[in-house]
Amino acid sequence: MAMSRASAASIHVRSTDCVPSAPDGPPFITLDCIDPDYNDVIVDTETEESSPFPHHKVSAHFNKSGIALRVYLPPKDRWDGRFFQFVYPSLTADASDEDLSFAVDSGAYWVQSEGQTGYGSDAAAAKFSRTVASKYYGLPSEDIYGYIWGGSGGSYKTVGAIENTIGVWNGAVPYVQAVPVSIPLSFCIRALAGLVLKPKSAGIIDAVRPGGSGDPYTGLNELEASILKEATLMGIPFHSWKDFYYVGGSTTLTLLMDNWKTLDPTYRDAFWTLPGYAGTEASALGDFLRGYLINSTLSVKSLSQAANGSQVIAFETFPEFNDIRGLDYTLYCGNAPTRIGELSGGLNVTEQLLHLDDTNDSTIIDAINNTCKVTIDNTWLIALTTYHHHQVPSRSGFYGFDQFRDENGNPIYIQRSPEVAPSIAKSASGGGTNTGNIMAKVIVVDTLMDSDAFPWHADWYKSQVRSALGDAFGDNYRLWYNENADHNTLEDENKGAIGVDYWGMLQQALRDLAQWVEKDTLPPNSTTYSVEESQIKVSANAEDRYGIQATVSLLSNNSDKVEAAAGTLVTFEVYAEVPPGTGEVVSIEWDPLGLGDYANMSCSGCGSTAFTRVQHQYDTPGTYFPVVRVTSQREGNHTTPFARVSNLGRARIVVQ
Repeated sequence: MAMSRASAASIHVRSTDCVPSAPDGPPFITLDCIDPDYNDVIVDTETEESSPFPHHKVSAHFNKSGIALRVYLPPKDRWDGRFFQFVYPSLTADASDEDLSFAVDSGAYWVQSEGQTGYGSDAAAAKFSRTVASKYYGLPSEDIYGYIWGGSGGSYKTVGAIENTIGVWNGAVPYVQAVPVSIPLSFCIRALAGLVLKPKSAGIIDAVRPGGSGDPYTGLNELEASILKEATLMGIPFHSWKDFYYVGGSTTLTLLMDNWKTLDPTYRDAFWTLPGYAGTEASALGDFLRGYLINSTLSVKSLSQAANGSQVIAFETFPEFNDIRGLDYTLYCGNAPTRIGELSGGLNVTEQLLHLDDTNDSTIIDAINNTCKVTIDNTWLIALTTYHHHQVPSRSGFYGFDQFRDENGNPIYIQRSPEVAPSIAKSASGGGTNTGNIMAKVIVVDTLMDSDAFPWHADWYKSQVRSALGDAFGDNYRLWYNENADHNTLEDENKGAIGVDYWGMLQQALRDLAQWVEKDTLPPNSTTYSVEESQIKVSANAEDRYGIQATVSLLSNNSDKVEAAAGTLVTFEVYAEVPPGTGEVVSIEWDPLGLGDYANMSCSGCGSTAFTRVQHQYDTPGTYFPVVRVTSQREGNHTTPFARVSNLGRARIVVQ
């Protein structure tokens, strides 16, 4: 059904300028308003391309900013009156062959522009594309349907766009959805848990794997158990710990440190010197973090050039470093050491050298001599692992943070100002604040192993939409969860044994969104789930779960844990069920060793349900995690590469 709220219809007025709909609010963009930053588009070239299919390509840029954009137009006989537009803050204007092939297979042309914060340039690109397509296809621009989609940082842009524009796009697909607590606070608790739980990582991994105990708290001391509980309540997915060294890593936190130094420059010193912070408190956590501290001052021996052309600093002495992540390097020179500035580079503990990168200020490099010293410390990184304690959201509904409130609802820790995560979200979304007041239909695709933007974050946004739309909620919003998928699409082949790619679900969401908007064809229901301790729980039964992903089980003698003697032929039963009306099983793949190396199996008798048996003889003693990957497709098309939705069934076999 069409958007039925009177407010949505009344907002669309003819306007000269794209102005905020409220004081200090984000710009509200209509199909015919003018954005002075993006009102002048220069067409650079128009070419006829043959790959990956014949299409007309328009390359252009915005005159004022120089931001590039591309419009890829398939032949008229392959176009059904719509366009798809992918957005992300660091995107280039060049679309991939896969995206273009999907677009033409879906009857759409494709729009893509260089990524920026906010949605202003994306809206201008969409409106420009309508003008180009109108001329090319001979259809009025207002009769063309458009759909915006983006994930992670792109979900900020997508939500900002669909809440603050009307007529520019007709629907949106945000995915792996970030909300105003996701960045950077998710990475704080991940790094904290990774540091504290690292000595017990093997037991945690084993507990959450198939056939494991399901109790990762076994063997943890009081501090470790409290941090795992904190991480769970914050929303780190329970089963994502099977990839412990990604989830518990601090790489992203390290990359964000320079932003923190600008956003909250006094935090590090407060953490290590003032009461009320873990850096000074007499507690098990305080003792642990102080024990992990690196703060060494090394005397410079020489500055030289490495074989690769980079400059390196050698030191008179070199201590043992157990962990070199998140180190800062500060240069002091002279007999009475004077702070010269920060150095950028990486420590090589094998060579005992500091490799400087090419971003360093030349005046700082020129000051290096053998009277200098370099202070090497991880004080910022360690301090940031508990930053989420001091950023309890003032906005309601973010239940993952309730653990940091007392019985009266007040924060139990000192709070820092400003709130960093909402400001990042607002900036990335172009001034939007995730009101939930969507101006077109939305299908959200989220994943249940997402340790970057936790699964409950999408549930929080769903509550905002429900509150904003009221009775119109069901006519305009869906949320599909994807089991066994994490934040990123699978680029690491080794992750294929523990996860699936969600690209096919996104493609089906775009297709279903188009049919919902253009033909009033209702998409499949939202995934049914419950929330327990900030964990999203879904049913094992497809008829109860809904969404569009099949449920899959891999069992032997009705168990996901098997013990067998070496040389025994083990039989497994595979059962898969697709939610009603969402397609048929088109592929079953079997990996008996759990290495991500799949072999295709026959699926000739597959339909909305599939049952088969697989066998393997395990000759070498050890523990294996066999996996079966089942893929469904809406039309039951076994050969198409598009809109294929996968899930896994996994088991454990102990061979003796």
